[in-house]
Amino acid sequence: MAPESRTTIYTNRSNRYVIDRMLDTGYTRQKHAWNQEHEKNCQELATIMCHPTPDAADISFFTFQHQRLLRINLLKKKIAAFESGDHEKEWTMQTRRMYHRPDQHVARLVLCNNIMKRPTECFFMNPDKCPDCITFYTFDTVTNVHTCPKCGYTVEALFVSEDNSQDTLVTRDPNVASSAGTKPGSDYTYVRSPLYRRYLGQFSEDVVTIPTTVMQVLYRYLSNIHLQNSIRCRPTPVGNILRTHGLSKWSSMSIRISKIFNGEPVPMLPVDLIERMVVRFDAIFHEASRTKKKLPSFEFITHILLRIEGRPELAKSFALHKTRSVLRRIYEDLKQLIHAVQTADTTLTWDNIPTF
Repeated sequence: MAPESRTTIYTNRSNRYVIDRMLDTGYTRQKHAWNQEHEKNCQELATIMCHPTPDAADISFFTFQHQRLLRINLLKKKIAAFESGDHEKEWTMQTRRMYHRPDQHVARLVLCNNIMKRPTECFFMNPDKCPDCITFYTFDTVTNVHTCPKCGYTVEALFVSEDNSQDTLVTRDPNVASSAGTKPGSDYTYVRSPLYRRYLGQFSEDVVTIPTTVMQVLYRYLSNIHLQNSIRCRPTPVGNILRTHGLSKWSSMSIRISKIFNGEPVPMLPVDLIERMVVRFDAIFHEASRTKKKLPSFEFITHILLRIEGRPELAKSFALHKTRSVLRRIYEDLKQLIHAVQTADTTLTWDNIPTF
């Protein structure tokens, strides 16, 4: 196996959240196997104890009796070990240092596979980087070789990754019509509050648990893209993949699923908090429609509204994704809409308005 600095395959799978789930699933399966083995041993011991012994005059008596006693002692040891919990103690001793580790290391994935006796996996080096300098090669289209710009190491290229945004390209539908046919200058406006409510519903406290089959489909479909190239999973291709594989009802939770896939913390919003945020968003949206102003993304607005609601610990889970200059410009426009709503409707209180 190559050193971690030279390995990029399975980086997402070595994420601590993924490994914690892997160990939890492995413990459940091991416990079921232990119970089955214990039942099998008890039945075999009862059968042996009830089996009649041959006559002492038979020449095979001593051999049979010796083998019978050895088997009985072995079964009793296994049964006693199960009843004393030795299997669980051994599992805990082997996995206690694997749980809740802040670091991300491929070696943890290897150790977990050994503990759960999984098939051997190959860890390949990144073909697009120099193994010594960890720097991307420069590709020569004439000689068809990779050259390291630092040390000058060259290697023949058998495959070239020409596009890093493969997760977008592989899920793009060429039959989708473009939006060029939309009538220009249309005054039609639609209500976005239901969309925003559905967006927040992904993070509700009473949201249903994502089935294991959904994550299995994503891991299988994105294995060549995300697990090998270590690209962060995005919500748009997740939704496309789920719809393609007959899991359309989970596509509305693509943002929550992508956070779980990437090992990011998933916020839990109380139901009453979601209702208040939807009311605030609706007021801001109507003001933006009246003044013909563009609203920022749901994630940006959610961060601001959670700060206004006095929940900065939840707001950290919704990134702003802006440089400081762009952040100030976008936030100033949003703050003007908030001040306009605050002036027009005094029933809503807008305390804790952040400053950037």
